[in-house]
Amino acid sequence: MRFIYAGGVVLLLIVGVILFINTVGGGKSDYNSAVKLQAPPGYLVIRSGVSPEKAENSLIAEIIIQTRLKNPSQEKIAVEFRNNDVISIFMIDFGKDVMQKRMENASGTIVESTWRGAVGRRIDLGMKTGYFSGEGLSDSENKNLYH
Repeated sequence: MRFIYAGGVVLLLIVGVILFINTVGGGKSDYNSAVKLQAPPGYLVIRSGVSPEKAENSLIAEIIIQTRLKNPSQEKIAVEFRNNDVISIFMIDFGKDVMQKRMENASGTIVESTWRGAVGRRIDLGMKTGYFSGEGLSDSENKNLYH
């Protein structure tokens, strides 16, 4: 009788641990996040063949400049970099004078960097130095966009 009781307790513990692990999880989740890694409506989206890891700021600036030259009236431009499951998207809104970069980290949380003001100057700086912040310009604001 004791063995049946002990076996039942062990079985309950195993089931409890499995349920806990499935509930808490770890790493990327399989469900769809409420925060989407895509440009909002109204953006002209340019899909680059370069992987997110190789998407240097100077390349982003060059793509933005070339796109703006071809579409001078386009206020919102997004450049998407994709490599299998890894996606990075860079968005610029000339009308609101703001730039954003979003990328999913290893746990599935989207990390967003935002640069406010002087986007034309920041793009020029990105072409020359590879950085969007510099003397007289504010640094990026960084935050996690949770599911």
